[in-house]
Amino acid sequence: MVGDATLKNWDRTADLYRIEVPTLSIGAQYDTMDPEAMRAIADSVQNGTFLYCPEGGHMTMYDDADTYYNGIIDFLGTL
Repeated sequence: MVGDATLKNWDRTADLYRIEVPTLSIGAQYDTMDPEAMRAIADSVQNGTFLYCPEGGHMTMYDDADTYYNGIIDFLGTL
């Protein structure tokens, strides 16, 4: 398989404000995705919520299960 960088410069950040549906963005301390980037997504959509998992990694549903699942339950309770 040959690599393809077709989406390398694809950035839809400027369109996030258009998202109207309630959106839960989850960030974790030990994830390769910066939690602040996930917070920025929650801040950019119209009805965003950010959930931070301080003990989580990329598989935060296992690494920080209590925070993760309680956060999802809390979010669903707002719908």
